[in-house]
Amino acid sequence: MLVLLVLLGILAFAAWPYTVVYRLDRAVQANNRHELEKLLDLAAIRQQLKQQLDQNIEDHTEQLDNLVFRFLRGGVREIGAVSLEAIDADWVQAVLTSAQHNAPASRRRLLGCFSFACFERPTRFLVRAGELGNQPVHLYLALRRGQ
Repeated sequence: MLVLLVLLGILAFAAWPYTVVYRLDRAVQANNRHELEKLLDLAAIRQQLKQQLDQNIEDHTEQLDNLVFRFLRGGVREIGAVSLEAIDADWVQAVLTSAQHNAPASRRRLLGCFSFACFERPTRFLVRAGELGNQPVHLYLALRRGQ
């Protein structure tokens, strides 16, 4: 009996992210902003994009360290920070919808607008919209304490 309960628990745990992917795909397909807002952590999306922006700025201007480029770097960071506030469920909807066109038709039946989904580790699940090499969008589902 205990073994059966453990197996059912493992199956439920393994199925959890796929149900979220299904709900996310349905929300994207139906253009359901309310459901998208419930499923997304917009603050985490903005933070990740800010980190990518900062890294790109550093990578491309690292060799150019003079007063003018330091000024320009600060301006780009400021504009980027303001622009990131505009990221909302509609923006995510548009990004995922455009990525849907890159997903192979054979996978659309199973994963909807997503082309790949798997566990990276027990508390982190990777979902990709679009194909590698074709500017895919990566989403991460994370199991957090108390949620």
